[in-house]
Amino acid sequence: MTKENEIEHRGAYLILGKPELPNSIEIGRRFDLDSDKVWISNQRESKIPVPTSTDKAYTVMLSKDDEGWSFENHGQSGSTSLNGFLSEEKRLRDGDLLKIGGTVFHFLEGIGVLSGIYDQLFRATRLDLQTGAYNKAHFNASLEDWINLSKRHKQSLSLIILDIDHFGKVNTNYGHMGGDAAIKQVVDRIHKRARKGDVFCRIGNGEEFALILPETPKENAVLLAEIIRQEIAEEPCPYEDRLISITVSIGVGEYMEGLAKDDFVKSVDSRMYEAKNAGRNKVVA
Repeated sequence: MTKENEIEHRGAYLILGKPELPNSIEIGRRFDLDSDKVWISNQRESKIPVPTSTDKAYTVMLSKDDEGWSFENHGQSGSTSLNGFLSEEKRLRDGDLLKIGGTVFHFLEGIGVLSGIYDQLFRATRLDLQTGAYNKAHFNASLEDWINLSKRHKQSLSLIILDIDHFGKVNTNYGHMGGDAAIKQVVDRIHKRARKGDVFCRIGNGEEFALILPETPKENAVLLAEIIRQEIAEEPCPYEDRLISITVSIGVGEYMEGLAKDDFVKSVDSRMYEAKNAGRNKVVA
């Protein structure tokens, strides 16, 4: 394990163990505590949302000092508990269960057996192991989550769907190993362009991907999509002693209130197919 990986492994984070609304955020989702103060709330802008069907105010501040992490309830009195006991503020220890309303989080500092178990479960259920992108199950759960937050806080939410053009010909001309190498390089380029907080997923059987862009209006999403399209088209993917030319067709859309998740995805997917029908290697919004 490298020094950087060791630091990352020992970082503190929350694992969602039981959401109050079962379908709003996926069980097992990891929230990294990457600053000295992190808010959990259903009332204010926060890194960690607490979806709820009630009007109760759930707001908790996690803070870090020289001795470690602690929590403090800033919401409704009696709405927080630690390891089954009501508490308004307390020091957090590795393995603690923090309950906020009806939602339970598991606090971990990356130093125990449970951290390793959670990491393995997450990789097995949420990652596409070939590319390192999230998989379709993670895409569906995350998009539903971000749609709910977008509606609650009146924030922009955009979606990019892209498909590699003529990928069957890539496999025919360079073999499946060549195709796999090209996909991995395309994914690496998109990962470098994605911002922290964006959710990049592989959603098709092979060559279709999606990028969820929270707090992003359509105009900014189109700019990012065009940068991705251009970089992929202008730089062929090296494979053995050859270069594989790759282009992508991209659809872009912004969420409109009242639109069902599946309809949102279909609308953006249809724009991706418009890009293909218009000659490929294009962005359509």
